[in-house]
Amino acid sequence: MAVRFGFGLITVFTYAAIRPRFGPGLRTAIIAACIIWVAAAAPFIFVLTELFVFTGSQAVTLLVWTLVEACVATSVGGWLYQELESRGEAIGSAPRA
Repeated sequence: MAVRFGFGLITVFTYAAIRPRFGPGLRTAIIAACIIWVAAAAPFIFVLTELFVFTGSQAVTLLVWTLVEACVATSVGGWLYQELESRGEAIGSAPRA
């Protein structure tokens, strides 16, 4: 559970990092999810398959499941993420009371 939460945080941070270049939206969230999936989730599953923890069919199921899970989680995280400008506040200004 903690590992999934950590993946989610890193993925939303990645979304926030690439958002200025790709713009806000679902496409950017899916790109961020794929980046983290390729960099972290897929190699982890491949290593566990090589260590005979998972069979080939289980590995394929996990690969598909984690990719879908990452895309959905990042889409929700991206939907919740807002920058200050989108809320009508200026950067460096005092919060409204």
